[in-house]
Amino acid sequence: PYCIAPEGGCDGGGSPPEEEVLKDGIETSDGVDDGMSDIEGLGEEGIGAACDYHRCVKDSGYESSDVVLGHWDAPPDCLCSFELWDCASGSKACTWDPTTKDVHECCAARMLSNTMGSMLSLGAANSDSMRTSDANEGKRASCECSIKLDCEAGDVESCTEYATRCCDENDSECKCEYESRACSLAFQHSDSELHEYDIDPMEYCASASETCCPSEDIGGCRCDFFEPFCTSYPNAMGRPCKEARDNCCGSADCACDLYSHHVDFGGLEDDGPREFYCAQASQVELDRSKELEALREIYDGTGGDGWTIDEGWMTELDHCKWHGVSCGEEGYVTKIDLGGNNLDGGIPADSLSKFYELRSLDVSNNNLRGTMAGWNDKRELEDTSAFFGLRDLTFVDLSGNRLSGEADVLFAPALEYVNFSSNNFTSVDSFKGFKRSHATLRVCDVSHNQIRQEASELLKNVPANVEELSLSNNHLRGTLPFALETLAKLKAFRADRNALSGPLPDFSTAFPALAVLDLSHQRLAENDGDEADEGGVEGEKGFTGTLSSDLASLRFLERLSLAGNSLGGGVPKVFGNTPLLKVLDLSENFLTRSIPKELGKLGGDLEVINLSSNKLSGKIPAELGLLNDGVSVLLNGNPELMVPAPIDLCFFKNFDLGKNSSMCPLERNALKSIFDGAKGNEWTRHEHWSDPYRGHCTWYGVKCNEAGVTTELNLHNNGLSGTLSESVANLTSIEILDLSDNDIKGSIPTEIGLITNLKRLRLNHNAFKGDETSFGNLKHLQLIQLHGNRLSGTIAKLGYDFPNSSSYIADCGNPSLFEEPLVCEECTSCCNSAGDCYPQEESQIQQAGFENYIQFSFVFFAGIFALAFALALMVYVVDRYRHRNMSRVLRRQQSLLKVVKDKKYALETMGDDSVYQFFLGKSITGWIIVLATMACQIGMLFVFVEGSEVNLADDRVDLVYTYKCPRDQEECDNTSDLTWRGWLVFAILMVAHLAKDVINGTKMIILSAKARHSAWQRARFFTGGTLLVAVTAFTLYVSTIYNGAIATSNTEIVMNSVVILFIDDMDEMLLEIMMVLNPRWVDMMSLDVPDDSAAGPSVDKTDEEDGGCVRSSMRGQKDLEFHHEDPDCEMQSLKKEVRILRRTMYMVLNKGGHSGLKEQYHQNLESQEQAPNPSEVQSLQREVRILHKTMDMLLEQKAETTRRQSCQY
Repeated sequence: PYCIAPEGGCDGGGSPPEEEVLKDGIETSDGVDDGMSDIEGLGEEGIGAACDYHRCVKDSGYESSDVVLGHWDAPPDCLCSFELWDCASGSKACTWDPTTKDVHECCAARMLSNTMGSMLSLGAANSDSMRTSDANEGKRASCECSIKLDCEAGDVESCTEYATRCCDENDSECKCEYESRACSLAFQHSDSELHEYDIDPMEYCASASETCCPSEDIGGCRCDFFEPFCTSYPNAMGRPCKEARDNCCGSADCACDLYSHHVDFGGLEDDGPREFYCAQASQVELDRSKELEALREIYDGTGGDGWTIDEGWMTELDHCKWHGVSCGEEGYVTKIDLGGNNLDGGIPADSLSKFYELRSLDVSNNNLRGTMAGWNDKRELEDTSAFFGLRDLTFVDLSGNRLSGEADVLFAPALEYVNFSSNNFTSVDSFKGFKRSHATLRVCDVSHNQIRQEASELLKNVPANVEELSLSNNHLRGTLPFALETLAKLKAFRADRNALSGPLPDFSTAFPALAVLDLSHQRLAENDGDEADEGGVEGEKGFTGTLSSDLASLRFLERLSLAGNSLGGGVPKVFGNTPLLKVLDLSENFLTRSIPKELGKLGGDLEVINLSSNKLSGKIPAELGLLNDGVSVLLNGNPELMVPAPIDLCFFKNFDLGKNSSMCPLERNALKSIFDGAKGNEWTRHEHWSDPYRGHCTWYGVKCNEAGVTTELNLHNNGLSGTLSESVANLTSIEILDLSDNDIKGSIPTEIGLITNLKRLRLNHNAFKGDETSFGNLKHLQLIQLHGNRLSGTIAKLGYDFPNSSSYIADCGNPSLFEEPLVCEECTSCCNSAGDCYPQEESQIQQAGFENYIQFSFVFFAGIFALAFALALMVYVVDRYRHRNMSRVLRRQQSLLKVVKDKKYALETMGDDSVYQFFLGKSITGWIIVLATMACQIGMLFVFVEGSEVNLADDRVDLVYTYKCPRDQEECDNTSDLTWRGWLVFAILMVAHLAKDVINGTKMIILSAKARHSAWQRARFFTGGTLLVAVTAFTLYVSTIYNGAIATSNTEIVMNSVVILFIDDMDEMLLEIMMVLNPRWVDMMSLDVPDDSAAGPSVDKTDEEDGGCVRSSMRGQKDLEFHHEDPDCEMQSLKKEVRILRRTMYMVLNKGGHSGLKEQYHQNLESQEQAPNPSEVQSLQREVRILHKTMDMLLEQKAETTRRQSCQY
């Protein structure tokens, strides 16, 4: 029993320790004298081991004399020191005994490792010192290599010894663990018939419960400690169920439930306690006054004065009518709903426990704090069993408060729905089978708390009927049990945003009805920043391993979220065989390989596929584009995915790479939109348009520049239909867009106006429609053709001019398909519904500043009158100049002589075959007729003027659209056959028919300027001549512009001219009609032209036909002889001559100054009447002589008067 110290002491120097040294020899560690006679026989290694053992013995509190040599007598915590000494200097059993060898190797390895660590931490470098271990290291090694192993082998005392000697003094968790293990082993041994001796487990369990659970609260930690022993060893020595009752239940209801459960299901043989406590529990008496008192306590205890709504509370009103309180038929409270009512204080557990008929409790979203426990009868200990009397309570919502401590989700016997979310609970009470709600609970939500438990412990004995279990947003740690307990009815399991780790268990077997599985975001760094002290390892990355195909075996799975973990491998193909799946979120992992195309088979209920932030590679399967376009497909953060993405997928509005220019080129998307909108699968040619990966520059009709940018899209006559997508605006660099000669419907997208580089736009011959069409500001546009569509309303102005008539074409002509044709002010050509077109350009008249031909017509007439006036004025001046030297008398004589001739000349010039001759007469009726005739002619001609207008929007014009703008070419062709030959014939026809009237009208204007006529006569001459010229010239003008508007061939121009010339002959036709009706009308309204005999003495002889009679008059100075073979003709001629002479004489006499001649003329006539019975012929002959004589006298008197005036002048 002695350790021999080396020279200098066991510490290697200084004063020797207090070990005793043998004087008579060395005794080995096993007590056998090996014959060694000196100290050096131990060797250096043996001496060190001996010193270590000696120190350990002394440090352990043993006296050296108490130590008996041998393994079985060595102190437990010095076993490793003894074993090393024994192996070096004693029995050396480590070399031949397997058990001893294992212990020796464990001790050597641990002691060497611990010593090396100590040496390195102290900076030691002496190799000799490293061979010697400290006694404390020997104790630690002994604990791990001997005591712990013995405890794990089932030795009760070893477990107790480990807790006492091996655990640090302040390590309560270590002591609790091994004392609890000793307690458990004691129950096992006491329950075993094979054990050699009786053990009272309570000797070990009492100490363990005190160590593990310092608090004595009812239903707390000590309940959790003893209740499992009651379940496992209900009939063992020490009565564990009694301890469970004392620590779990503070009420008869709880005790009744506990004993009933263990009697019925746990094999508890003693039925007496159950009968006792169940009898007490059944003696509950309902009392409305106590309920009223409890409500008042709740009001006072939760700051009722500050409630949001307290209607009825604390008044004389029946408490069943208080706000948030509902009662049953018998008047007992069945529901309390005070959610969101600003309750402030602790949860009123004791008050609530008095509502024995309560079925629903909602105090969510308030400011309740503290724990859920009530108090025992002496109010010394908290009692979580206070609610066991609420046998009907099924619904509880305590969410949104500040409750803390332990959450007991089975705190009442009949619970079905429990919501404890958004509080500050730090743990969840274990699911104890004796609580009746273990069989009724359906929904349990403890999310958004501060729960810090091992997931494997929390998930033990979960109620079998639970359907929803939410543990999200807590601090759960550890791994999920590899073999989960079966929960056949569980539909939703949420444990996201915790600190779970390890591989995923098989959910398909444990949770076959699972519809929602959310284990996302388990990486500690993203949850709460906790490190090793929170149960994880710094840098831990949540769940690891690969995705199991077993997940696809969940037939009802709708939501699977495993994002934010460290899962690797590929995405199982079988995930595509989950028809009910709505959400698949595998983002933020380390998944590799390619995306399985089978995911494209997911059902129509799918909402989200999130594979973002992984390491996926390869092509994105085109099958994903077959999903519903409302599905969110999230693939961002996978840099090794090949580009581009399938084109159909790029059109998903919730595809996160849809705006990635590499994955989904904007131009390719735009072209695909055009393809889909225009029913691309029906096109005549669509090579490569349907290829999901091929670049768009290879598609039929698409041309790109060297940079791969689209510059031209030409799908002319390619069978396009449907509509034109507004995505065409995304072809921002396109210069040529030709979609002509197709059947595209709908409106023209205004977004085309955003294609600023567009130069040529052809959308003609489609079926576009719309009331308002706009193209923005296409600054570089050179050609735009829109004809052959169904556009209406107005095309907005572009703000600049186009170079030629084919540059800007639309359906702005007439006839139109609509009541109001399309308005396009800037169009260079307009087409009508027949497909004929005409340039919309200013005519020469408009270029000259006139609005239209009608406006110019008035100017035209004004010009004719101005020219006529100028001509008359010029002739008048010339005439006056020619006669400037002639005396007035002579001029007067000559004028009187020419008056009759002028009248006759005027009649011949105006035409005695036209009503225009009425201009020369004095008949007002004649003037009215001729003016009406001319107005009618001009009015008819104005109809043609109006029809000649080049107003393409006016349906009243007769303009013939002579241009054709074919479907297959950009330039329009003029189809008119009218040539210069037709215009030459037109000119000849006009000259032949109208030249005479122009000349005659001009003559009349000239005649009107002769001073020898009276003012009124000149006015009549001027008016008649001017109007004749005006109508004739207007006829020529109208013929010219009308033929220019409608004539399309040489024959048409002649026919049109003849029609207009017919209008010019209306004056002659009207006269013929009047002659047929009554010739006397014409006589009365025509100009009276006197015979030459009335002209004066210078007329010697005139032969004239008059009504078929030939009259010869020989006139000398004094007498006149009349000869006529036919007396009737003689009579007629005499009457006419008398009429003419009278008119001439009276015209002169009426000018005044000849009153004497007029009286003499009347006297001569009276004397003629006094002659005896003259014949009528004789009377007429005498009157003719008197008239001639009077005229001669008149001329002489006039000449004398003129001479006198000249002299006076």
